[in-house]
Amino acid sequence: MTTQLIWRPYRDDGDIQRIRDLQVAGRAANNGTYYVHRGEIDWWFYNPPNEDDRRANLCLWEDADSGRLMAWCAHALHDATFDFFVHPSERGSEQAQAMLRQGVDWATERAKSSGGVKLTHYWISEADDVSLAQWGACGFVAAEEPGGPIFMQSLDRELDLPVVPEGFAVCDARTEEDFRLRAEATHGAFGIERPWEAYWQKCLGFFRSPVYAGENNLFIRSSDGRGAAACIIWLDHVNKVGMFEPVGTHPAFQKMGLGKAVMREGLRRMQAAGMKWASVGTGADNAAAIALYRSLGFADYVMSAFLVKSW
Repeated sequence: MTTQLIWRPYRDDGDIQRIRDLQVAGRAANNGTYYVHRGEIDWWFYNPPNEDDRRANLCLWEDADSGRLMAWCAHALHDATFDFFVHPSERGSEQAQAMLRQGVDWATERAKSSGGVKLTHYWISEADDVSLAQWGACGFVAAEEPGGPIFMQSLDRELDLPVVPEGFAVCDARTEEDFRLRAEATHGAFGIERPWEAYWQKCLGFFRSPVYAGENNLFIRSSDGRGAAACIIWLDHVNKVGMFEPVGTHPAFQKMGLGKAVMREGLRRMQAAGMKWASVGTGADNAAAIALYRSLGFADYVMSAFLVKSW
């Protein structure tokens, strides 16, 4: 039976919680469709928090009678990404197809009006024929660039301790001073072109947001007091899955085992928080990251497709 739907823009933080809950329910359903970890939601929407962007870029479908969240979508003009996730009970349904088409039409109109020439979507399993068919019906095709692997590993084992060179220390960023060192590591690790002060102001927004947890934001302090490597862990207490996003080592400190060390500490904290599994993803062309994750015991779980709609 088709549900009468209300389609509307993002309203407030309560919508973010409902979106998190839908992602958690999707993962629990384990029905063949990939749902991003709830930590991705916090990273996307609070790094930094921006209510104006959310109201412009985020829309939801809800059941007109019960108010139940049926699906949500996000369109980012700056990088042409379009994300859509439907409640797992609607997998493959005509209603899911109709919602996806409405969202794609909305994002396409927005993109065209700002001079955009495409939409891209990354978070879909290349083995999910049901979802791929629905996206294909909306004009999406496989991009020339490959998607990327998402890795998983069990935490039901004794974990190795982090090992760092003499004078280095694995820390968490509970204070603004420590968080600044963590930000210095990521600014270098990811080759951020934005000037340091502008990047730091963005980072501060995340640090001051309601989703920031110092004990989950890890970094390695070098022997001379600099930020050398960093990662964030995110926790899903329903599905018992922890996620790393992001992970990076400053170029001045690479080839020292620091990425492995900071992730080992992250794995230990996931386990202590009750997580049974750990996950991490990267691009198909990131050979260094893939080698690092496999060296830590991660195994291939999902290969994501990379879809594009051009005009």
